[in-house]
Amino acid sequence: MYLPLYAQMLAVPRDVITMASASGDAVAAQMIMDSHDFDVLPVATDRPGGLIASYWYRRERSGLPQCFPVLAEDMLPGQTPIEVALDVILRSDKPFVFIRDRLRVTGLLGLSDFNGNAFRVYVFSQVVMLEMLLSRFVEHKLGNDVVEQQISQPGREQLQKDKDQGLNYSPCHYLYFKDLLNLCGERRLYTDLGYPSKSQFEKLNSVNLLRNSAAHSTKTLIRNRSEAEKLLERLRKVDDLSFRIRGSGLPDHCFLQVNQG
Repeated sequence: MYLPLYAQMLAVPRDVITMASASGDAVAAQMIMDSHDFDVLPVATDRPGGLIASYWYRRERSGLPQCFPVLAEDMLPGQTPIEVALDVILRSDKPFVFIRDRLRVTGLLGLSDFNGNAFRVYVFSQVVMLEMLLSRFVEHKLGNDVVEQQISQPGREQLQKDKDQGLNYSPCHYLYFKDLLNLCGERRLYTDLGYPSKSQFEKLNSVNLLRNSAAHSTKTLIRNRSEAEKLLERLRKVDDLSFRIRGSGLPDHCFLQVNQG
């Protein structure tokens, strides 16, 4: 099953956020920001509970920060799906958003928070689910005999070893995600998914890059805004292809197998 991920799950919680005093000035805020390498610094009011109603923000590390009020447009509900939250941040001129519960700020979510393990697992789970759907689609359209011919020699050897041990995996089990995409292109299966041309379908190859980066914990998913935009675009391609496969007329048992996998 898809693993749901919401904005509040990635955000830095309110109770661990470093904050500035309401009586502090820009110089004091800059000192705190420099010592923690922050670009944004929430301000806690003097009222009980220390409500966050404003924040210091700087675009340039060398300049003094400016103080801004927290507006409704700066906040997202905690239950916002993570892809929607990322889209909102990328549409904003600031690389972060405050997370709220009703009208109370409960967290802070920035682009750097998307490099944590929770988001990496989420991304990988989306691609793996697509890979399983694509496997079922290819098997249904081509049959096991045709698919088996596409398996590499090392894959064939592993398939035989598995059979000798009584393991009956489908032939697609021995193909990589990129192999499945190539097979769809070579056999024109993309037409059954509504793609107008092979070149249009081949744009999905970037999804394989997304899979590889999410699978390697040493690779940083997002280094800057440009990479975040590419990642979001690839996630949308994953969603699009997944929905196309689900609407392609596959038997119900194919989806049951995926959900139980």
